[in-house]
Amino acid sequence: MNRCWKVAVIVLMALLAAGPVALIPHTVAADTPDVQAARAALEAARKAQQQAESDYKALAAHMDAVKQMHLDDMEKVLVKGTDQTGAVVKTLLETNKQLIDALDAVVKMQPK
Repeated sequence: MNRCWKVAVIVLMALLAAGPVALIPHTVAADTPDVQAARAALEAARKAQQQAESDYKALAAHMDAVKQMHLDDMEKVLVKGTDQTGAVVKTLLETNKQLIDALDAVVKMQPK
């Protein structure tokens, strides 16, 4: 019984030592196709975000110019609706940028 106890303790110690080693990121798996695809998708999302922000700024400038015009009541209602839609789009752009930044941080944690 004494020998079985020693073997059990040695096996337990080996498992306890191997656990943290398994959590260390391995450089061999760092450049897997999944990580490469994530990086490519993140770069595409970043470019699309920049284009959307540029388009939003151009639209906002145009709407500011429209507001300076003499508008009838119906046109004012349409401009107000457009302003509300623009506020939603701006919120979505900001949220999307935060998500891209968060994903960028996650991808950067992957070893290269």
